[in-house]
Amino acid sequence: MYSITSDITHRLDENKKRPAAIENALTKLTEFQKKINDLNKSMPWVNETHKTPALNEIEKLREWIAEKTKLQVEKPKYEDPVFTVGTLEYKVKDIKESYINLKNIKKPKEAKKVFFFFFFFFFFFFF
Repeated sequence: MYSITSDITHRLDENKKRPAAIENALTKLTEFQKKINDLNKSMPWVNETHKTPALNEIEKLREWIAEKTKLQVEKPKYEDPVFTVGTLEYKVKDIKESYINLKNIKKPKEAKKVFFFFFFFFFFFFF
């Protein structure tokens, strides 16, 4: 008896939480996309080749949300959900980690002036 009611309760909870979770996820995706595009202002060494995979991941997740939402609308409410709020939150967390990885790209070190050092050393040592 408990498992039957717990399944019903689970579906009911998911049905209540899903619209807010989708709206929240889409808002976060928009924020991450804006932050990734604005990285050039604060971190000019992060170029498009670094940003493209993260931006593609955001677009794939948007498409996944649209597809799964469409399937969920078509599915009867007494069946298990197509996706759970937890799955959606996990996927958004992956996007956040991609953004953090981009943000953690360190500035490349400048090339040392080796020529000047050798010239100075040669001049000092031999003269």
